[in-house]
Formats: sequence, structure tokens, C-alpha cells
Amino acid sequence: MMGRAGDRAVVVLADPACRDAVRSWLQHFSRDHVTMLVVDGPSHRGLDSEKDSEHDSEHDSGQDSGQDPGQDSVQEVRRPTSVEVADLDDVVAHLTRLNAQDVVLVVLGPAALSSLAGDHAGLFTRLFLHLRRGGAYVVDRTVEGVGAPGGPTGGAPDRFLQVLAAGRDHDLDIGLGRRELEVAHHVERVLVNQKLVVATKLGRNPLKLGENHVGALIAAREPQIEVSVLETRPAGRLIATINEASYGPSRADAWPGTLEYPEMTVRHYEGDVVSLGSMRLYTGNTILPESFRWPRASYLTHPKLQSVTPLFARLDRPTPTDVLHGDFYFLDCVFPSHFGHLTTEVLCRLWGWERAKREIPGLRVLFHTNPAHGRDGSLERRLFTAYGIPESDLTWSDRPVQLRSVVAASPMWHNREPYYAHPDLRETWARMTAGLLAGAEPAPYERIFVSRGAALRLRRGCRNQGEVESFFAARGYHVFYPEELRLAEQVALFAGARVVAGFAGSAMTNLMHCRRLEAVVVISHNAYVARNEHLFASVLGSQLHYFWQKADIEPPPKVRRTKASDRSSFAFDLAAQGEDLGRVLAGL
Repeated sequence: MMGRAGDRAVVVLADPACRDAVRSWLQHFSRDHVTMLVVDGPSHRGLDSEKDSEHDSEHDSGQDSGQDPGQDSVQEVRRPTSVEVADLDDVVAHLTRLNAQDVVLVVLGPAALSSLAGDHAGLFTRLFLHLRRGGAYVVDRTVEGVGAPGGPTGGAPDRFLQVLAAGRDHDLDIGLGRRELEVAHHVERVLVNQKLVVATKLGRNPLKLGENHVGALIAAREPQIEVSVLETRPAGRLIATINEASYGPSRADAWPGTLEYPEMTVRHYEGDVVSLGSMRLYTGNTILPESFRWPRASYLTHPKLQSVTPLFARLDRPTPTDVLHGDFYFLDCVFPSHFGHLTTEVLCRLWGWERAKREIPGLRVLFHTNPAHGRDGSLERRLFTAYGIPESDLTWSDRPVQLRSVVAASPMWHNREPYYAHPDLRETWARMTAGLLAGAEPAPYERIFVSRGAALRLRRGCRNQGEVESFFAARGYHVFYPEELRLAEQVALFAGARVVAGFAGSAMTNLMHCRRLEAVVVISHNAYVARNEHLFASVLGSQLHYFWQKADIEPPPKVRRTKASDRSSFAFDLAAQGEDLGRVLAGL
């Protein structure tokens, strides 16, 4: 159940008050790779010195319990690495650096357990997913009586056993929390007796790695991967000079006057890396930060990855049928060929291409397509070549691929807390605009209204759209449906506009093509949480007037959004907001 001795990676969570039990377990795992995380306490030094003495004598004699002395030449006794930990976050931090383990062993008396996690259920929920598939989580019940008199039990209290039971019976409703149930569903087998509780792990759960930790953790977790930095751009502060005003029932937080943007890096991964498509990139047991649209968020999410805890996800890993040889610049999109996601979440990574191409002349762009859903990559090819990347440098695939060399850049656009947009994006946008216009002149309309054609009205449709269009048209705005125009025509309209108004959504990401923008007027419902227009206005330095409407489908209480609320229809309240809208338009 615990793997073969000598090959195992073992973590022992040790209580100095339980030194005899700890020493016994260290003898049991004497030929494995053991990391002992010692809960901070006055007896720590005594435990450490006794452990060292035990292993010194054992190594000198060439034997331990049940081991043939003659086998020492094949399997040497390994001395454990001992680390003192102060709290549960410290334990998790050390486990995160160690990659997936074969065994996590808990040898804690009641006082140490209580100070560390409260109870075994809380400890198990935080630590179990650090195991590899088939790994074992072991609780030593023989130390139950150790600790302060009258203290909480140190063994396997009822709630812990309930969590394990829920893992075996997924329909069991015993009042557990959502996260406890999520973790419990990864329990494969359970053994409980007077001395031990052992739970083995079902499935693989790779760590979600964010931008904040990529340098330190990749080296520690995935030693088979080499990471080098090809370019950096320093952190800084964008002073949002926008004059923002909101009208109607807003749910949004106030927009900050200053956006702190972090250091940007261009990284080169060398080693076995898999690209699954839809912006999923991983190596070993680690999902790389390039998989996340917002890789600096406190909780990393991906619509095609099921998060189990803030640290771990469930990831289907089909074996790649194709191996791509060469060096590749990662520009994949979470939703292939989706205009809004591509223009905000992928183009913001183009800034590193030139430097990377100089460093690695044979570098090619990699992205995935989804022909089954009509996503053939034509939009990606149009945008990337407009930026100046030759068609011969583009590679795409409609299936998972194995790679050996991947270059990726930090995103300069982060539409989730912490919100930021890098001012160098203006260079990317200007280059894209020039490439798409291909020498054509901007359109002659100073004021445009970005509406939505019939094909798009099923998502965030405005029920009185005709009235809204007429309101703007009567005030000199050119009303159009971007999806019905060629891309170059869309770009020309935005490039020539001084004032852009419209319904919030993908078409408004064309704001990046504006050359003389002074004001943006946005109409949306209050259950749509994207803040793209705020970010554009911050980078471009324009006024922003946001007219919020009540969504027909609101999210439940204490829930930020749901798919239904995000896509809800709405109506513009002309009776309540028409006067304000008219006054704003008259002043632009």
C-alpha cells in the first residue's frame, strides 16, 4: 500500500513529544527519501539529536529491523532531512516544494495536533492531495495518549473517519464542508485498526503554479525542467488618469486610481512539457502559470480544469500522440479563436516574441485549434501575422502535444484582482493596428456605437436594443455590428473614433486600436463582472462612463457570478437613466 522500500518519497510530520514513535518510524523508512517536518516545540533538539544518533549507529552496524547487513551495498541507509515548522501554512509550503509524495505520515500528540490544525480532519484536508496516485496518508494512533492531560484526542476523531467514509461512499451526506468532500472523493482505500489509519489516494492532482512562485517552485518540484529568463521588464505603477463615472445599480467595486503592475518575464522551459490545448500547459505534477488567464490571482482558475482546493486541480491527461520537435512560443487561448479572449488574454503575451526570436532563431509560435467547434485558427493566424510574425513561424495542433522547449511571456493584462495592465501594451496594440489596417486610413466617424447583431443577442442581449441604438443614432453616433464587418473595417472604425460607446463584451476589445480616444460609454448589466473597459480606459487615458442595468438573472446571495447571470439579458432603463445618458453624450 505504501510502495517499495528504498524508492519512496516520505514526509513525516513529527511531534517532539512523540520521539519514541518517530524514531521507530524513521527506522522503518530508513532506506527511503525522508523529510521530517518537526512541529516547533521545546523538545525539538532532543528529537533531532536522538534521531541522528540512532541513524549513525544503524549505519555503522549495517543493519536495522529485519534488514540483511549484506544488502547495505545495494541500499544504503539514508538520513532524513529535518526541517522545523511553525504552523500548518509552513507545513504546506514545504510539501509544495517537495512535489508529490509516496507517504505522508502523521505522528502528532494532541497538543501539537490542536495547535497545528485543530483536528485530524482539518490536517487531512490540507495535506492529502500532496500525495501521488496510490500514495498513502498514515496516522499513527499509538500516540493518542501523549500531550497535555485533558487535551483533545490525538488519534483519529470521528470527523476524520467521516471524511474517509465520504470518500468511499460519494452519496453519503454527513454534513461535511465542500472542500472536505472534494478531497474525500480522492480517497481510494481506507484501513483503520488500533494502531493506524491509512488512506490511499485515487487519481492525480497537479499543483496550480502561479506567476508569483514559478522561479522557486519549478526548480524544487520539477528538477527535470530547466527554466531560464530571456527578458525582464521591471514592475511599476500605472496612474489611471481616467475620469470614471458610474450610473445605475452597480455591483462593482470602485476602480482604483493606481494600478500596480508586477515584473514581466519571458521564460524558457526546457524538458518534457505537455500542451493539452485550451491554454493548458503542464510538466510532471505541476500546471504551469501559462495555463491561467490571471496567473497572479489568489485562487487560480481555469474553465477546463476542475479545482479541488486553492492549490490543486483535477487534470485529465491524455497521452499526447504527437511530439513537436523544436522551440515553441506559447500563444494558446483558453477558447480557441474566441475574439474577446484572444485579444485580451493572448495578445498581451506577444511583447516577448522579438527578444525570444533573437535568442532562439528557430522559434515558432504554437497555438491549438478546435475544428469540431468551427475554431480553425484563422483568427489567430490573421492577428499574429498582422503583428509581424511570418506564417512560416506559426504551428498549430488540434490535439495534445509533447514538447521539449517552450518559451512563454507574462501577461501584461490581468482582468482579475489584482487588476493591472502594463503601459507597454500600447506598443503591441499600435503594431497590431498598423498591421491590420495595412496602410488604409481610419474611418471618418468621430463617434461610434458598438452594437450586437442578431447572432449575438442570445448572450447578454439588451431587450430594448433598438431603442438604445436610436437614442445614440439621434445624437450623431455611427451604429454598427462589428461581427458583420471584416476585421480591417472594424479596426478602421475604432482607429478613427474619438468617442466609443457600446454594449460591454468582446467587440469592445477593439478599443486597443483607438488612436485618439477621449471617452468611452459602456452599457451593461450588473451581473457581468469583467472589467475590460476599465483597463482599456486606464491604459489609454480616456474618460469612462458606465451605465449599469439590473440583470434579468441575478447571481444567488454571496455568489459573485454564475454562468446564467453572466449571460443574462437585460433592458436599458431609459426612464431612470435616459436623462443622465443624454447629458453625458451632450458633453462629449
